[in-house]
Amino acid sequence: MSLLVHKRGFIIPGPGDSRSPCPGLNTLANEGFLPHDGKGISLALLNQTLEEGYNLDVSLRNFLVSGTAVLVNNDTGTFDLHDLAKHNLIEHDASLVHDDTPSGEVYAPVDTNQTKVAGVIALSSNGRVLSEHDFAVAGVEAEKLSDDLTPEGLDRSDGEAALSLTVLGHPTVDGSAYELELNTFASIIGQNRLPEGFVKSASPVTLVNVATVKGRVAAYKKELRSDSA
Repeated sequence: MSLLVHKRGFIIPGPGDSRSPCPGLNTLANEGFLPHDGKGISLALLNQTLEEGYNLDVSLRNFLVSGTAVLVNNDTGTFDLHDLAKHNLIEHDASLVHDDTPSGEVYAPVDTNQTKVAGVIALSSNGRVLSEHDFAVAGVEAEKLSDDLTPEGLDRSDGEAALSLTVLGHPTVDGSAYELELNTFASIIGQNRLPEGFVKSASPVTLVNVATVKGRVAAYKKELRSDSA
């Protein structure tokens, strides 16, 4: 039996709804793939939704779900989206579109900083898409504004860029890299809403896909840091 809730289309979250620092999961809740209140989500439902909503293959789904498992309430076997905001567990500072966690706070902000969204869009090298290199530039710029950088957080930042490109974007014409349309970035990352006509990847997105792009983004960032030193 399907675990998925009825998909209703976009509904803005209300005051009591639970949301996370992850735009992709927030979008799935806002669009009705996950419970709209973002609460009481089982790992099985998360796994199924990641396949249904974004066409992630089993290797990538299992990787992401296993990371979320540490947040599951042992009494209920479920988690709320806001649990993902626990600082420096999955969430991290130097986010492209969220503010850093204030000193002493247990949970990170989950509201999107629209100034940051506009700043990333402005870094597009051609005014149409964000390339892997553009994401690297945006990541290095975000690092400059953060006071609490950790190696683990930087690694997660590279992974999130790779997930955005592979899950929400598409391969370049020559197939050598991935790119993300600006309107998709603005809609999903900025507004947590699927853009008009959004089509998930025709081929399942694999853990290898993400790891490969992550490596290229990390290499670009290393080069950019070296150039500015």
